[in-house]
Amino acid sequence: MKTILGFFSLLLLLPALRAQKDTQSIFALVQKNATAAKKLPAVDSAKYNRALRVYENLVKAGGKTRVPAPKFVMNRNERYMVWLDPKSMEIGLELKAFDAAVAQGNDAALATLLARPLIRFYETHDSLRALSAAAGNTAAKMKIQEEEEKAGYLGGFLAYSAGYGVFDKDPELLAALYKTYALPAQVKGYPALEERKKLRRNAGEKLRKLVEVFEVGNLLTALGKYEDAYAYFQFQLKDYQSREICNNAGVVAVLDALSYFRPKEPEVKFGYPLQLDLSSTASRDLNDLRELRNRKLREAIGHFDAAIGLSPDYAPAYLNKACAYTLLGETGPAQTVAETALEKAGQGGFEKTAAGVQVLFGILHAQKGDTEKATAAFKAADEQGSSLGAYNLRILKGEEPEVVTKSSGFSGRKETIDSLDLMDPYNLPEPVPESAITLGPQLHLYHNLHPGPNSRFYYSDNTATGKQTYFLLTGPDYTGQTAKKLKAGATRADIDGAYRQPVRALETPTGEIRVYQAIILILGMDGKLARWALYGEGG
Repeated sequence: MKTILGFFSLLLLLPALRAQKDTQSIFALVQKNATAAKKLPAVDSAKYNRALRVYENLVKAGGKTRVPAPKFVMNRNERYMVWLDPKSMEIGLELKAFDAAVAQGNDAALATLLARPLIRFYETHDSLRALSAAAGNTAAKMKIQEEEEKAGYLGGFLAYSAGYGVFDKDPELLAALYKTYALPAQVKGYPALEERKKLRRNAGEKLRKLVEVFEVGNLLTALGKYEDAYAYFQFQLKDYQSREICNNAGVVAVLDALSYFRPKEPEVKFGYPLQLDLSSTASRDLNDLRELRNRKLREAIGHFDAAIGLSPDYAPAYLNKACAYTLLGETGPAQTVAETALEKAGQGGFEKTAAGVQVLFGILHAQKGDTEKATAAFKAADEQGSSLGAYNLRILKGEEPEVVTKSSGFSGRKETIDSLDLMDPYNLPEPVPESAITLGPQLHLYHNLHPGPNSRFYYSDNTATGKQTYFLLTGPDYTGQTAKKLKAGATRADIDGAYRQPVRALETPTGEIRVYQAIILILGMDGKLARWALYGEGG
């Protein structure tokens, strides 16, 4: 996942917006001239379809389906490079800009070009005309530059969310576009090229923080450190509200609430589609537990509602909301929302969610005492690939589930990434002090970007508890292997054969996270190993 540095500050810088009244709504990367568009041959269909696919993936990742996305167009003109026209609801790309992007960074660079106008449209499209009208005002120019830098790193995170990674060649892409369009380093009315490149570097640093906080939040969730993980997602939501982040914050709140149920309470007899594990709370007062866990479940529902508000067709948020209602004992709303989740999942792209709904249907039937329907639902979930289907079926039959200990999957050999071993506290990579991200008064994240050729080291420090959590995460192009000889692309059967059952597992809309002793395996939608992380604790 490669850093996409802020590129969009080109898009709305003032002089490019000197258009006639009938075209004043067009906001271009750069306006080379004011001549009328030429009648030129259509763009090659293969290139158009490639750019359209990237654009559609960005729209899907944005998830803001309440606001219809602008139509994507592409032509051979040489006027704007890329542009946004809110009046005609179009985002466009010129062929020359397409070719320059592909030469620099393949589809990641295309995502760089197209994410900025899209995120700008979603975030502040109502204010674009007002900013443009104030173009002659110095304060307005500064405000626009601030907004453009923000659009740069938020657009970068949108491209990352769409699966294009973190693109780290944005200054080079900008220079290549200037060269392709034969622009001088100083275009009248615009900042100099070097200044623009600096803006992109600044946006890239902010983007890096967003990505790191997101990834470490997910890893902390997998380890069951829910309070810390919740703080990570809350930190992100201050800057960027996406359906995924809202949903993840809600999932963590539900998982945290689960730790306030006693193990034998009927609500947690079965495994939920988002459940990791349960911690014993026998020493606490039950009434206090109920009040606290119900508050957390209500908070979770608020996050799921936010995700649904951004994307009404986002099936995972409906499923997770239904789980929260079930744990609250509100089975009527749970059934209704679960049925909606199944309907949304059936619209495509959420097969794992559909299996999760069957798991929840089984739980709801079991709570009503309908063993026959519960059995059918758990079997259906199992057939659709959910491990919770078979697990809950054993519980329903009164069988004891398999007990998994922390020794599960341990190879007897050290797990390393880039020859680094986190089990030796004296050999930990040094975090960069300047990299500190303060997520709360007593929670900080540090990193070392390059402890090895293709890995990253993260260090989460909770000074309130005195606990530190370390992660060493493989990069997207890591070619090494685990201690049990698994490489990226290993199948689920390979993983089961090598590591057996995980200590805990988290289903995600795009795959699964499995935790073993010292190592976390991250599986993709295809069930194959995508990345992995080593982890350790201190304090």
